[in-house]
Amino acid sequence: SILAPNDVVVNVTGSSVKYTGRDVAQLFDLIKKPDLRISSSRCQRWTSETAPGVETYVFSGSGYPTPQTFEFSAAHDGQPDLMNDAVSPVAYCVDGDSVGTMESLNGVPQRWAAQPQQGGKKVEIVALPNISHGNDVFAAEVARKLYQILI
Repeated sequence: SILAPNDVVVNVTGSSVKYTGRDVAQLFDLIKKPDLRISSSRCQRWTSETAPGVETYVFSGSGYPTPQTFEFSAAHDGQPDLMNDAVSPVAYCVDGDSVGTMESLNGVPQRWAAQPQQGGKKVEIVALPNISHGNDVFAAEVARKLYQILI
């Protein structure tokens, strides 16, 4: 998704280790999950999408607790403690669609609007309350909003 949660942070208590959405490839490498590994170039693409240059409407859900910061304890090497008996990380949530925070969901369209290639064309963010990630396509409220835009 181009609206990846770039503001999500993984902190490690007792350590200087901190990962953001841009560091997700290194984080997956650290937890030894090759099936989850994402290339650094793909991470960069998430955060550097260019403006579409046309009138744009971006739909997002809101009203769901969405993790913004995960707090892990540190292992002896200062890295996140990811062993089987490790304490689960604490998740600190903010408003969002259950996957992306409102800050992230609004971030890309705001960057688009400011880019010269958008040429002043409208970029409107439509936040729909109580619509979660993945369910918005099937929500009646989304269909109503699309109808209003297209008419």
